Amino acid sequence: MRKLFVLFLVLVGLWVGYWFLGKTAKEAFVETWFAERRAAGWTAQYRDYGVSGFPISFNSHFTDLNLYDPRARMGWEAPRFDILARAYRPYRVTAEFAHTQLVTLPHQDVTVSSRALSAGIAFQPGSSMTLSALDMSAQQLTFKSNLGWRMGVGKLVFSTRQNGDQRDAHDIKLDLVDVTPTDAMQNNLDPTGTLPDTIDRLFFDVTLGFSGPWDRIAVEEIPPMLTSIEVNNMDLKWGDLALGGDGLLKVSAKGLLTGRFTLVVSNWRGVLDLLVAGRIIDAGSAGGIRQAVAFLNAGAGDPGRLTMPLVLRRDGVYLGPIKIAPPQRIRRLRR
Repeated sequence: MRKLFVLFLVLVGLWVGYWFLGKTAKEAFVETWFAERRAAGWTAQYRDYGVSGFPISFNSHFTDLNLYDPRARMGWEAPRFDILARAYRPYRVTAEFAHTQLVTLPHQDVTVSSRALSAGIAFQPGSSMTLSALDMSAQQLTFKSNLGWRMGVGKLVFSTRQNGDQRDAHDIKLDLVDVTPTDAMQNNLDPTGTLPDTIDRLFFDVTLGFSGPWDRIAVEEIPPMLTSIEVNNMDLKWGDLALGGDGLLKVSAKGLLTGRFTLVVSNWRGVLDLLVAGRIIDAGSAGGIRQAVAFLNAGAGDPGRLTMPLVLRRDGVYLGPIKIAPPQRIRRLRR
């Protein structure tokens, strides 16, 4: 019994030493990282930082956090930010965000408010901190820009996992419920005001291919380029309108999208009117498209439901032989 007690004391002493060494290493890492960012030209500041959670957790707490990358012209400010991690599992953390934050984008500042916003993040062991998985959830999200627009989301669930078959690809799911679009978006898509003010649901299940991993280098220096978009499932429900679809698109070095996407539309006439109102489809082409689709869909069991194979080429977007939109591009994020 005496030897067991001595062994217990030794183990307790080792664990206490491990925790305080880990605490010191975390504090040194944060101080070094912020100093390196400042040396690279960033704004990288906080009012207070500390580590708590003895004896089983390494919980990092920031107050008045301010990060800004002048090359990307992007930044983030938050009155508080907490990173919670178990001492025996340091590469899996939980991030808890403040109820109000400020996100700086190249041409505007967006205030993000939420009732609850948190994320579970898993990294691959190692100094590169390569992202393995992320799960984020939020309630009552509001985005308010200094340009005057405002957007709301009742519930958000987001997840990403490294794809097991493709190197540097991620399987991503995004589920948005009760989305209140901006006034400009609502007016462009529904100028007659026939649809509800709130989009019932937006759901995306996609696999995104990238030119490299999402790790420390991606955040600090050069983000990987998007190389492919595989839409496994898409679902939009907005009043009487419903959209679904799947497809595979390639992304060129200049952001040009090419590939094939199958769009499944309920109440396709209403959707066509929205696409014309939103200038996604030329008004001059709408009449021919409506007649052609009605003819091709005449024998369908549900004439209001339409399956459309869309082909994205270098010179435009085609529905069969009909060009319905100009070439589609994704703007690259550069530093």
